[in-house]
Amino acid sequence: MRVGDRIESQNEIVATFGYSLVTVLRTLRDMEDEHIIYRQVGRGSFLVRLPWAESYLRIGWFYNRDRIPGGIFSNVLYSHVIASLENTIVSDGHAFVLGSFTDRKMPVELWDRLDAVLLFGAPSDMAKEHLPETTSLIATMDMMLAQVHIDSHGIDMRPAFDGMLNHLGPGPRKVLYLDGRIDLRYPAIRDQELRSAAAARGHCIETLMVDMEHPDAAYSALRQAITRFKPDAVCGFLREVWTQELTQQYPDLPIYTVVTRPDARGFSVDARGWTRALADRTYARLADRTLPPLDTRFPVRFLR
Repeated sequence: MRVGDRIESQNEIVATFGYSLVTVLRTLRDMEDEHIIYRQVGRGSFLVRLPWAESYLRIGWFYNRDRIPGGIFSNVLYSHVIASLENTIVSDGHAFVLGSFTDRKMPVELWDRLDAVLLFGAPSDMAKEHLPETTSLIATMDMMLAQVHIDSHGIDMRPAFDGMLNHLGPGPRKVLYLDGRIDLRYPAIRDQELRSAAAARGHCIETLMVDMEHPDAAYSALRQAITRFKPDAVCGFLREVWTQELTQQYPDLPIYTVVTRPDARGFSVDARGWTRALADRTYARLADRTLPPLDTRFPVRFLR
C-alpha cells in the first residue's frame, strides 16, 4: 500500500482476518492517534504515512524547463541550492532525484514512485489539475499555489535590500539591479520590493532583466547600463566572472551579488542552512501528513 490509499473498513478487516471487532477498533484508534491513518466519516480510513518504510526516502527536485529555457543550472542561486540539497538528502541516507517538466506535461507517474517532490516553476492552472493525482508529497519553491496541502518555500530578499540601502546612506543614490529574464513572477516581485524600500529612503533604482542563457549578451547589456546610468552601486544576480571583471574596471563601484556562502560579501544566502530546513520540513510532513502546510521565506542577509 502507498500513502493516500484507502484501507479496508473495520468490518472488512474482521471478516478477512478473523480478529474481534474490539481489537480492530482499538488498533485503528491507535493508528489514528499515531497519525498513521486518517479517518473520515462516511469515506473510510486512509494511510497518511508508512512508518515501516520511512528509513529510506526518495525525494525529487523538478523544474519547469519551459519557464527556464536555459536550464536550472543557468541560475546562479539555484544551481548551488540544488547541489546543497542533494548533499543534505544523500548524507541523511536517502535518495535524491533531479528532473524537469513542461507546461504541457507533468510526470505524475514518476512522482508516484517518489515520497516527496519539490517543484520550481509549476504553472498554477496545471498544478491545480494534476497535483491531486499523485500520492507523492508536493511542495513548491518560489511560488504559491491555492491548495491548502502544499508547502511553499522561497527566499526573502527584503532584509538584504534593507541592509544594502541603509549601508549606502542618505539618498539620493542610484542603484542598478540585475535579475534574470524568466517567465516567472518572482523577478518582478523582487524588483517591486527593492523599489519600495528604495523609495522610502530617497534612492533611485534601475532594473536590468537579462537572458542568463546568453551570458555574453547579458554581460554586454550590463556594462552598457553601467556606462549610461552611472550607478552608485550594482546588485543582483551577477555571475562571479562578471563581478571580477567589473571590480577591475570600476574599482570604486560597490557590487553586491547573490552568493550562497554564509560569510561572503553581498546578498548572502546560507544554502546549507536553507536546504537543511527544507529537508527537515519534508521529513516532518512525510512522518505526519496531517501537519498544516507552511508558506516559508528564508531570509537573505546583506554582508559588506
